Amino acid sequence: MRKFYKSKTLRNFSLYTSVNIERKSIKDLDDVLKEVQKQMQEKTSKESLTGMMKYANRLVNSIKFIPLFIKKLAGISYDEILNLNMENL
Repeated sequence: MRKFYKSKTLRNFSLYTSVNIERKSIKDLDDVLKEVQKQMQEKTSKESLTGMMKYANRLVNSIKFIPLFIKKLAGISYDEILNLNMENL
């Protein structure tokens, strides 16, 4: 991400993405590799990463007003929310 977003801090930051391939479309390893490469290029573009960061920021801002004891009752943690939503993008 530092390639797209310059930062003066030494702290690390990261986003995660996933590759989805339908089983019926798998014929051989070359098809899988081509699809993985295609999806990774699309999902690691600056526009896609910016969209994921904006989405995560909106999500965190929308739940920050919910009291912690309610979040704990629901079994929601900040890390779980970000991981679940990043996987769905």
